[in-house]
Amino acid sequence: MIIFIGFVYDVLFAGIPYQNPTPAMLVTYNFHTTIASNIRWVGAGISLLGIIIIVIRWGLGFLRK
Repeated sequence: MIIFIGFVYDVLFAGIPYQNPTPAMLVTYNFHTTIASNIRWVGAGISLLGIIIIVIRWGLGFLRK
């Protein structure tokens, strides 16, 4: 869900890169693109952590039987 939110933020705030941006437009675009990228990376990290926890719990449950 967080990864999806990162993509939505990217589309809504950063959007498509400008063809001939002014320096101010470029700064704003880079700012929002960086935020969107960070949101996606946090989502990927949380997803990876969840997968690791599921594998560990499955492995411990398998060992108990």
